[in-house]
Amino acid sequence: MSRPPDILVLNAGFPRGVIPDTRGVYGGEAAAAAGAPKLATIVRQALSLHPHMHFYWRSSTFLCNSSAMDNMHAALNPEVDRMNTIIESHLCNVTGALKLDGLAWTIASAMAMRRTTPFTTPLSHFRR
Repeated sequence: MSRPPDILVLNAGFPRGVIPDTRGVYGGEAAAAAGAPKLATIVRQALSLHPHMHFYWRSSTFLCNSSAMDNMHAALNPEVDRMNTIIESHLCNVTGALKLDGLAWTIASAMAMRRTTPFTTPLSHFRR
């Protein structure tokens, strides 16, 4: 019998403008508000059934800018922040759920890149 993972890292929450409509489900604040309580219930149940497991929710990162997408990203990044706040408000009430703050890790980099770099790759946020 296999056992659940020791560590589970999950990202939830992405703006509507980035996620295409699949199966009638959109990203965005409405999806975050509807899904966050359900996610919190699932995480609470999983942690109660598997107390050795560690659960981390990684907040969504700011979107990198590119010359073709600057205006869209500038409009969507506040939504990313609001969705993270909605999801966090539910997960912070789950004993044992921890947060990896992807937004805080990337906000300074995203703002600096916006001023200096016309195009960045997703790997640009990783620092050595």
